[in-house]
Amino acid sequence: NARNIPNLEVICSDCRTMLDIWAREGMKFDCMFIDPARRDSAGGRVYALDRCEPDVVEMLPLLRTVTKRLIIKASPMLDISHTLSLLPEAIKVTVLGTTTECKELDVECEFGLTHYPEPHIEAVTLGHGIDSRFTFTRSEEAGSAVQYGVPAPGDYILEPYPAVMK
Repeated sequence: NARNIPNLEVICSDCRTMLDIWAREGMKFDCMFIDPARRDSAGGRVYALDRCEPDVVEMLPLLRTVTKRLIIKASPMLDISHTLSLLPEAIKVTVLGTTTECKELDVECEFGLTHYPEPHIEAVTLGHGIDSRFTFTRSEEAGSAVQYGVPAPGDYILEPYPAVMK
Protein backbone atom coordinates (compact mmCIF):
# COMPACT_ATOMS: atom_id res chain seq x y z
CA ASN A 1 0.00 0.00 0.00
CA ALA A 2 1.55 3.31 -1.11
CA ARG A 3 0.06 5.11 1.87
CA ASN A 4 2.43 3.24 4.22
CA ILE A 5 5.69 4.17 2.48
CA PRO A 6 7.83 6.72 4.35
CA ASN A 7 8.47 9.98 2.44
CA LEU A 8 5.60 9.27 0.03
CA GLU A 9 2.39 11.21 0.07
CA VAL A 10 -0.52 10.16 -2.14
CA ILE A 11 -2.83 13.00 -3.16
CA CYS A 12 -5.95 12.37 -5.23
CA SER A 13 -6.88 15.67 -6.85
CA ASP A 14 -6.87 17.50 -10.17
CA CYS A 15 -3.18 17.97 -10.92
CA ARG A 16 -3.75 21.46 -12.38
CA THR A 17 -5.20 22.65 -9.08
CA MET A 18 -2.38 21.11 -7.08
CA LEU A 19 0.29 22.54 -9.42
CA ASP A 20 -1.13 26.03 -8.97
CA ILE A 21 -1.11 25.62 -5.18
CA TRP A 22 2.41 24.19 -5.08
CA ALA A 23 3.77 26.89 -7.40
CA ARG A 24 2.23 29.65 -5.25
CA GLU A 25 3.68 28.05 -2.10
CA GLY A 26 7.12 27.64 -3.73
CA MET A 27 7.12 23.87 -3.22
CA LYS A 28 9.68 21.74 -5.06
CA PHE A 29 9.59 18.01 -5.78
CA ASP A 30 12.28 15.63 -6.96
CA CYS A 31 9.92 13.76 -9.27
CA MET A 32 6.32 13.90 -10.46
CA PHE A 33 4.30 11.29 -12.35
CA ILE A 34 1.36 12.06 -14.59
CA ASP A 35 -0.98 9.73 -16.45
CA PRO A 36 -3.17 11.90 -18.69
CA ALA A 37 -6.43 10.52 -20.09
CA ARG A 38 -5.98 8.86 -23.46
CA ARG A 39 -9.48 9.70 -24.68
CA ASP A 40 -11.22 12.98 -25.43
CA SER A 41 -14.50 14.16 -23.86
CA ALA A 42 -16.49 12.22 -26.50
CA GLY A 43 -14.64 8.99 -25.67
CA GLY A 44 -12.53 8.98 -28.85
CA ARG A 45 -8.87 8.03 -28.75
CA VAL A 46 -6.30 10.80 -28.95
CA TYR A 47 -3.04 10.38 -30.84
CA ALA A 48 -0.99 13.34 -29.59
CA LEU A 49 0.22 14.25 -26.11
CA ASP A 50 -1.12 17.80 -26.42
CA ARG A 51 -4.59 16.37 -27.09
CA CYS A 52 -4.66 14.33 -23.85
CA GLU A 53 -6.44 15.63 -20.79
CA PRO A 54 -4.88 17.32 -18.97
CA ASP A 55 -2.64 18.83 -21.65
CA VAL A 56 0.82 18.08 -20.25
CA VAL A 57 2.47 20.26 -22.91
CA GLU A 58 0.43 23.26 -21.81
CA MET A 59 1.38 22.53 -18.20
CA LEU A 60 5.15 22.36 -18.86
CA PRO A 61 5.99 25.94 -17.76
CA LEU A 62 4.39 25.34 -14.37
CA LEU A 63 5.78 21.82 -14.04
CA ARG A 64 9.31 23.17 -14.61
CA THR A 65 8.92 25.37 -11.54
CA VAL A 66 7.82 22.63 -9.13
CA THR A 67 9.72 19.48 -10.12
CA LYS A 68 13.15 18.38 -11.30
CA ARG A 69 11.88 15.28 -13.10
CA LEU A 70 8.60 14.40 -14.77
CA ILE A 71 7.50 10.93 -15.82
CA ILE A 72 4.60 10.80 -18.26
CA LYS A 73 2.65 7.59 -18.77
CA ALA A 74 1.21 7.88 -22.26
CA SER A 75 -0.68 5.95 -24.86
CA PRO A 76 1.25 3.51 -27.07
CA MET A 77 -0.65 5.10 -29.97
CA LEU A 78 1.43 8.29 -29.70
CA ASP A 79 4.06 8.92 -32.34
CA ILE A 80 7.45 8.95 -30.63
CA SER A 81 8.99 11.62 -32.88
CA HIS A 82 6.04 13.96 -32.47
CA THR A 83 5.95 13.39 -28.71
CA LEU A 84 9.67 14.19 -28.41
CA SER A 85 9.19 17.36 -30.47
CA LEU A 86 6.68 18.55 -27.83
CA LEU A 87 8.99 17.73 -24.90
CA PRO A 88 12.39 19.43 -25.32
CA GLU A 89 13.57 18.21 -21.92
CA ALA A 90 12.84 14.54 -22.63
CA ILE A 91 15.82 12.33 -21.83
CA LYS A 92 14.30 8.87 -22.24
CA VAL A 93 11.33 7.13 -23.82
CA THR A 94 10.40 3.64 -22.69
CA VAL A 95 8.11 1.60 -24.92
CA LEU A 96 6.67 -1.14 -22.75
CA GLY A 97 4.99 -4.21 -24.17
CA THR A 98 4.37 -7.90 -24.04
CA THR A 99 5.24 -10.47 -26.69
CA THR A 100 1.92 -9.72 -28.42
CA GLU A 101 1.16 -6.03 -27.91
CA CYS A 102 2.54 -2.60 -27.07
CA LYS A 103 1.10 -1.47 -23.72
CA GLU A 104 2.37 2.05 -23.03
CA LEU A 105 4.85 4.77 -23.77
CA ASP A 106 6.62 6.36 -20.79
CA VAL A 107 8.54 9.60 -21.25
CA GLU A 108 11.04 10.87 -18.70
CA CYS A 109 11.83 14.60 -18.66
CA GLU A 110 14.62 16.19 -16.65
CA PHE A 111 14.24 19.94 -16.06
CA GLY A 112 17.09 22.37 -15.54
CA LEU A 113 19.93 20.63 -17.37
CA THR A 114 22.37 22.89 -19.21
CA HIS A 115 22.72 20.43 -22.10
CA TYR A 116 20.16 17.94 -23.34
CA PRO A 117 21.58 14.84 -24.97
CA GLU A 118 19.57 13.00 -27.57
CA PRO A 119 16.90 10.99 -25.75
CA HIS A 120 17.36 7.24 -25.48
CA ILE A 121 14.52 5.04 -26.60
CA GLU A 122 14.20 1.72 -24.83
CA ALA A 123 11.90 -1.03 -26.07
CA VAL A 124 11.04 -3.33 -23.18
CA THR A 125 9.18 -6.63 -23.56
CA LEU A 126 8.07 -8.45 -20.42
CA GLY A 127 6.02 -11.51 -19.60
CA HIS A 128 6.08 -15.29 -19.92
CA GLY A 129 9.63 -15.38 -18.52
CA ILE A 130 10.89 -12.80 -21.05
CA ASP A 131 12.79 -9.64 -20.14
CA SER A 132 13.94 -8.19 -23.45
CA ARG A 133 15.43 -4.67 -23.66
CA PHE A 134 16.67 -2.85 -26.72
CA THR A 135 18.00 0.71 -26.40
CA PHE A 136 18.86 3.17 -29.17
CA THR A 137 18.64 6.82 -30.22
CA ARG A 138 16.89 8.29 -33.24
CA SER A 139 20.32 9.04 -34.78
CA GLU A 140 21.38 5.42 -34.40
CA GLU A 141 18.11 4.28 -35.95
CA ALA A 142 18.47 6.68 -38.89
CA GLY A 143 22.07 5.62 -39.49
CA SER A 144 21.40 1.89 -39.40
CA ALA A 145 21.73 -0.08 -42.60
CA VAL A 146 19.10 -2.53 -43.70
CA GLN A 147 20.19 -5.68 -45.44
CA TYR A 148 17.64 -7.52 -47.51
CA GLY A 149 17.98 -11.05 -48.76
CA VAL A 150 16.00 -13.87 -50.18
CA PRO A 151 15.30 -16.54 -47.59
CA ALA A 152 16.42 -20.02 -48.45
CA PRO A 153 14.58 -23.16 -47.41
CA GLY A 154 15.17 -23.72 -43.71
CA ASP A 155 15.86 -20.01 -42.97
CA TYR A 156 13.83 -18.20 -40.33
CA ILE A 157 11.98 -14.91 -40.60
CA LEU A 158 12.11 -13.04 -37.32
CA GLU A 159 9.42 -10.54 -36.41
CA PRO A 160 10.48 -8.26 -33.53
CA TYR A 161 8.29 -7.86 -30.48
CA PRO A 162 5.72 -5.03 -30.74
CA ALA A 163 7.68 -2.67 -28.43
CA VAL A 164 10.69 -2.85 -30.79
CA MET A 165 8.49 -2.32 -33.86
CA LYS A 166 6.97 0.78 -32.24
